[in-house]
Amino acid sequence: MLLLGSSFEDMSILSLRTGTTVGKVIGHLINPHSLTVDALWCKMSGERSIQLIVSQDIREVTIKGVIVNDYEAAVDPSEVIRLKPIVDLAFELLGKKILSGHLSIGKVCDYAIDVRTFSIQKLYATPSVIAKLKANRLTIDRSQIIEVSHKYVKVSDPRTKVQSMRKPTLRAQSSLSSAASASTTSE
Repeated sequence: MLLLGSSFEDMSILSLRTGTTVGKVIGHLINPHSLTVDALWCKMSGERSIQLIVSQDIREVTIKGVIVNDYEAAVDPSEVIRLKPIVDLAFELLGKKILSGHLSIGKVCDYAIDVRTFSIQKLYATPSVIAKLKANRLTIDRSQIIEVSHKYVKVSDPRTKVQSMRKPTLRAQSSLSSAASASTTSE
């Protein structure tokens, strides 16, 4: 199942052991090398500091919340030594420019996460001014991503695979209605 990254904001963290809400998700720790969510930033009930829940400690993600075994699944970022390089990168995917060749085609506004593997499967972008003439929102599949850096995401040529989410234009609809009226008049 795919969920939008934005849908995780303020999502409840539920404990299997107690059956109660033990915290809230406040962000993602994204690994730019593998384009996966390695952990969730969270604010646990009764804790002052922001903590991490490593993706391997998450039992399930549902629309109601993130399910973990217990409250202890959340740890201080300094305790997760293998994630220290990723934490130190402080990588943020939202707002990154999307380049095709040397041309900027937009900025990342959201992304879809596979909740079983925690890999980012799709990027959703608001197009640049020039690209806005063709589409009001771009969907870029993971297979199109060539490079991810701190400043940009480089993708393959958008004309070959990028899916446009533009609604049909009125002109296309009027040509259908004129074709329908022509077929009724010819009978």
